[in-house]
Amino acid sequence: MKLILFEGIPGSGKSTFARFISIQLERNGYKPILYHETTADHPIFIKNKLDEANEWMATYERNWNQFLTGEYSEDSVIVMESVLFQNPILNLLNKDIERDRIKAFIEELSFNLQKHEISLVYFYQEDSVYAIDNMIKSRGGAQFLIQKYEEFKDEKYYINRNNQGPELHLSFLKEYADISKDVIRKVRINAITIENSRKEWQSYEKQLLGEYNLKYIQDPIITQDELHRYVGVFRNIDLNFNVNVELDDGCLYIFGKRKLKIRRKDVFYLDDMSVEIRFIEYHGEYTQLIIGEKDIFANRNENGTAFERIS
Repeated sequence: MKLILFEGIPGSGKSTFARFISIQLERNGYKPILYHETTADHPIFIKNKLDEANEWMATYERNWNQFLTGEYSEDSVIVMESVLFQNPILNLLNKDIERDRIKAFIEELSFNLQKHEISLVYFYQEDSVYAIDNMIKSRGGAQFLIQKYEEFKDEKYYINRNNQGPELHLSFLKEYADISKDVIRKVRINAITIENSRKEWQSYEKQLLGEYNLKYIQDPIITQDELHRYVGVFRNIDLNFNVNVELDDGCLYIFGKRKLKIRRKDVFYLDDMSVEIRFIEYHGEYTQLIIGEKDIFANRNENGTAFERIS
């Protein structure tokens, strides 16, 4: 089993590049398994709330050990994001434990991982403050900070600082970035570090393809006429929920402004979520779409969630 891990601050490109490498591995003849942050039934992430730091760390380490001894074939390639840095650091920061303990825990995890074929892709920005500020603006600015503050204000990090308000979440993220920059120098596994402030995405794609000896195979090309056939409103009666598939500037969009990319004929994917969309054709019309892959927001069913066309 080979592991490829992606890390970086929120908004740095982890999800998008994890999907990119997974797709390229697939098109180069491998059988990758992708675990996004939002993947339902994630093998590493802790599902239950654990308030005590020692219990949390023991459980997280146990999840890793169970995963590493799982029944994966020797030629499996597992692609994951946020499992070595982001998830443990953010959870332990919320518990407001000593920062050296957090760093030591990450180092211990990396020590246990070095016995396996593993590589780490770490996206960073020299000016992490500027990068975090830009990420917050892109996700709604003040409203994003308010939302995150409300979500986490009962955690020790916020309580111990007298719940100073939404701006406290900004400080929280900056402290996470500082810890990440420190531990990347100490991890004991092969690490590919990419400073991506310039947002030269194609250059980073080319670099990673070279690192993993992959040939770039582009998404299949679909004509505008073919794309129009997927457009419509699809409904799941049990969920009382509609899914709109829209065409704008030559691209399909779903869930508002989320761009669909084509995986193969009638099958699309999202970059940053564990979501695959399959369109089912009947008598020359796409009458159904099925949301596949298991995602905590979009689909938790093993066989996918079906939506019937209503317009």
